[in-house]
Amino acid sequence: MQRILLPPDWVIALPNVDGEHPYFLPKYQEAIESFLSATTDSVRLVRASQVSRHILAEYDMTELEDLRSTVQASELLRVIPYARQTDHSAHTLYLYLLGVYLFFSCKSLRTGIATFLGEVDYSSKLLTRFLFQWLFASLLHDIGYVFQGRARSEIRAVDRLFRPTTVTRLMGTTDGGLRRSVTQLINRTFIEPFEPIQSPEDVLARLRHMPWGKFANLRDDIFESFSIFGPKQQQVTADDLEDYAYLVAAGGYDGLSEGTVDHAVATGLFLFRYSTFWYWLARENGFDDIFAPYAEGGYPEKDVIAACFAAAAHNLIGVHARGPLIFEKNPIMYLGVLCDELQKWDRFPAGERYLRDLKSFEEYCTDSERIKLTGEWDGDKVAAEFAESKLANRIRDALTRISSADQFVDIR
Repeated sequence: MQRILLPPDWVIALPNVDGEHPYFLPKYQEAIESFLSATTDSVRLVRASQVSRHILAEYDMTELEDLRSTVQASELLRVIPYARQTDHSAHTLYLYLLGVYLFFSCKSLRTGIATFLGEVDYSSKLLTRFLFQWLFASLLHDIGYVFQGRARSEIRAVDRLFRPTTVTRLMGTTDGGLRRSVTQLINRTFIEPFEPIQSPEDVLARLRHMPWGKFANLRDDIFESFSIFGPKQQQVTADDLEDYAYLVAAGGYDGLSEGTVDHAVATGLFLFRYSTFWYWLARENGFDDIFAPYAEGGYPEKDVIAACFAAAAHNLIGVHARGPLIFEKNPIMYLGVLCDELQKWDRFPAGERYLRDLKSFEEYCTDSERIKLTGEWDGDKVAAEFAESKLANRIRDALTRISSADQFVDIR
């Protein structure tokens, strides 16, 4: 995947925008190469965090790396209740890089995304909008684990993001008057904390509610906002997502267990809640000073909604949805599931089932040296060759969640 640091000619030829090239990954070549060449879990995790922070900085969202680090700590401490838990820190960075690789390597995949977004192929706007939505649907798509049976200290990290002290700190050296205005606005708006909540259903109720929604030209309810403002004619709808979220919250994934918050749903709801929170602050303060970038289309609300919805739905595809997901219905969501099921290397076990039977773990995950990805820019598909045939077969089975995955990836 190091080839993504040397993108196709059409990408290189794109003009700079405000002095910056729209494809920013080559700026972080040393950090990305260091991550890809890591041979131990500890080094790989540190490098993954460094690269992730660089990527998030491109969108002024570096504080979200702290939530990713919280998930990482939970996995290292083996406190996550899911018996088949594996790493999600290096995994989600691999997802991001793998999706970019497929975007460049599979012409039909890229043109399908272009059609879905209503953009011209080989254009700067297509690349920019894809990279933005793909950030949510890959690199950030598992931070919802902080809501899934976690300690209060971890939930507290979420609550801090909505506190005036954190917000004004993130605003930096802004005019004192604006900082006071922001503080007063947040204090006037009763934002209930997550920390005291115990019930998964109550967590969902709080996650879905945005008391500032109507002031940001949205709805106070996120599921309703997804339904009204999200992509139309979807195979997976906001109603499907809401039904699935509450079924899992009430009876677990089998309908017979203790309820839990689905981490994917929690991710999408949180990301939408948090991004609109900042847009609301900007709007209420007249897009002044540091909020100026949000003005005049600077906040791509349709892309935010679509990306958050794709992140929220990635667990229910093939489980609660209407059959395998068709690519044309939602290519970003489809790519998220494709990469999620394909990326089965360099992930450490963190759940009891795998830790008690490490010998069988290679059937579920392998080392990066035992997988070979082969593709050409603007080619037909990418070949993924696994040294372990059982793992390759498992991936093929898992990819039945989506329709015709072999049009983009050949599993060998």
